[in-house]
Amino acid sequence: LEAWAAGRPVVANRHSAAFTDLVRDDENGLLTDAAELPDALARLATEPGLAERLAAEGRRELQRRSLETVTAEFAAICAELADKPPGG
Repeated sequence: LEAWAAGRPVVANRHSAAFTDLVRDDENGLLTDAAELPDALARLATEPGLAERLAAEGRRELQRRSLETVTAEFAAICAELADKPPGG
């Protein structure tokens, strides 16, 4: 999230659920494993516009996940669950 906030592209570990929940490969970042990391970094350095596109999409993702947005979504889930009977 800090990279997106700073306007930078994200390269993340594809085997970490924390990253795969946020990063969509080749849309708002690059998902890699250790063996693919050099190729991913090379892509950022050599493909025209890739880093800028990924960073821009990342910023949009960050805006969708603002504290206010996430708090409102969480409150709506809690309200929905409060209206359901236990186990329902």
